[in-house]
Amino acid sequence: MKKIFYILVSGLILISSSSCSDFLDVVPDDVPRIDNAFTLRSEAEKYLFTCYSYMPRHASPTGNPAFLAGDEIWVTTSYRDRVGAASWRIANGEQNAGNPYSDYWRGNNVPDMYQAISDCNIFLENIDKVPDMTYEEKNRWIAEVQFLKAYYHFTLIRSYGPIVIKDINVPINAPTEDIHPHRQTLDSCFNYVTELLDKVIASTDLPDRVSNEAEELGRITKAIAYAIKAEVLVFAASDLYNGNRDYKDIKDNRGIAIFSPDKSDTEKKARWADARNACRQAIDFAHGLDYKLYYYTDPEFATASDSIKTKLNIRNAVTLKWNTEVIWGNSNQWGSSNSVGTTLDLQGWPRGLDPTKGGNTTYAGNHGVTMKVAEQFYTRNGLPIDKDNTWDFANRFNIRTSTVRDGLYIYNGYKTAEFNFDREPRYYADLGFDGCIYFGFGNYYGAPTYPTHTTPLYVQAKSGQPASSIINTSFNVTGIWPKKLVNFKSSIGANSGWTCEIYPWPVVRLSNLYLYFAEALNEAEDSEAARLEAIEYLNRIRERAGIPDVATSWETYSTEPTKHKSQVGLREIIRRERLIEMAFEGCRFWDLRRWKQCVNLMNAPITGWTLEGDTPETYYIERQIAYQVFQLKDYFWPIYKDELYSNPNLVQNYGW
Repeated sequence: MKKIFYILVSGLILISSSSCSDFLDVVPDDVPRIDNAFTLRSEAEKYLFTCYSYMPRHASPTGNPAFLAGDEIWVTTSYRDRVGAASWRIANGEQNAGNPYSDYWRGNNVPDMYQAISDCNIFLENIDKVPDMTYEEKNRWIAEVQFLKAYYHFTLIRSYGPIVIKDINVPINAPTEDIHPHRQTLDSCFNYVTELLDKVIASTDLPDRVSNEAEELGRITKAIAYAIKAEVLVFAASDLYNGNRDYKDIKDNRGIAIFSPDKSDTEKKARWADARNACRQAIDFAHGLDYKLYYYTDPEFATASDSIKTKLNIRNAVTLKWNTEVIWGNSNQWGSSNSVGTTLDLQGWPRGLDPTKGGNTTYAGNHGVTMKVAEQFYTRNGLPIDKDNTWDFANRFNIRTSTVRDGLYIYNGYKTAEFNFDREPRYYADLGFDGCIYFGFGNYYGAPTYPTHTTPLYVQAKSGQPASSIINTSFNVTGIWPKKLVNFKSSIGANSGWTCEIYPWPVVRLSNLYLYFAEALNEAEDSEAARLEAIEYLNRIRERAGIPDVATSWETYSTEPTKHKSQVGLREIIRRERLIEMAFEGCRFWDLRRWKQCVNLMNAPITGWTLEGDTPETYYIERQIAYQVFQLKDYFWPIYKDELYSNPNLVQNYGW
């Protein structure tokens, strides 16, 4: 394939200020010149750290647009301004070409992916010069950096569509045609990334998984490469990227339609077949290394109820360090101002949750889950709330008093909305809401070997109650919290804030691969055999989530008992399952885009509870907080206008 060159702007190595992992926890003290960076192994290792240091800030709500630029979590303008959450401006319809937010092309609010790729290229061009390294170790480092180079290109493709492929760096004095590259076609971009990943997978020096967990967790492995290849090919097969004719008129000055719009149905299906095959390979490889869906088995909770264990299954799959399900955990966030511990954990629990302790941090609990996302969770029968013939959808905002039967999910005797009753375990594991039992924070209710309160901690969020919006510059704007992201061993201090149990961000979980595989199976082939295999993988996730299998749910309790028996019907089921299982993990933002559903689902009101209400009757009224607008142009980021001026061969994305 033709290689596109790009200018190397500096002869210096640019060092990021954040560390990368336990292994990558040393950032060079100075900025070495290229001519001495590869004279010794110790210097080359610093350069390896540099290549890792550009890793996208997966766990940062200010550094990862998937958190605040979508419709899962909404915040107040005061919170946005205080923490510098530029990505929220994207959700609010303020993206622009004059100064794009979360701009990976040039590193505005997020890491600069082209600088990252430049440093990867420098490493790959020079690593053979290092004298005091073994052949095997060099090859391992090469494979790691090739993976990073592929992943950084994919990060750009996901945001911009067709990009400039930066296969090698070009000297400053190169001919004009080399320093003014074109964007390649979308298909060429995806092919380039998968070719790089295939090279990594073929490497015999890259470990299948890390063996020295104390020193190497966070480094790239073959299992990670298989998983990301599967993800890349799922994106390549999805509607936004696979023969999308919405952008057929975007042509560069060569007359090339860079979005690769002209595809037959057969060609589109072939993309899905590639994705299916890659997912199967990734899953089989992971299974061979004993990766498996996480289940809580710690004997210290042996006496806990089944409902608590189910909630632990769900929450710990995300927040338990290096559990059996996490194929790639990015520990880049540890110890930085954008770490899981100082953002997602702190903002996911209600301030005033434990009114008996004085350590309730002032600026806590600001991440508000939107009503539309709370609605997406199933009933206890494993169905959408408007499809379950045993669940009263029309009266979901009526008031109901909880009983002992509800006591492990909702505080006994508490008045709350019907909306919160008889939902699936993931609803109670993932969400905090008025009246809910908040398992965790030193309050291990139902586990007598741990400290307990006389009564369990539960959220009291109506006006005047401990978790209500008592600070006008810091509050939860919807009245619903993303409890899923809070480690259950984090605790509220008696006098000084909270103690956070940090964890590496799960970039890829095995359940994520199962869902990709189910989707690819259903899309690649319209057959009963494909649907049955897809449903098998859905059922593995549903069993862990504590709900019935697909057939039982839809055939026994639903208003559409045959929905799962058609390709279109199963597509909707798979997508809903994915939105629930992967909620608040940065997936919905990209999934709705690749499915081309944003124009339909994100042109809608952002709503929550009426926070000023001090009684159930006045609190449980749905109120509009904002109206989100999503246009066709918003599927892809604009290229910064000055880039177009400096390189006349670039063409702007649609609508910008």
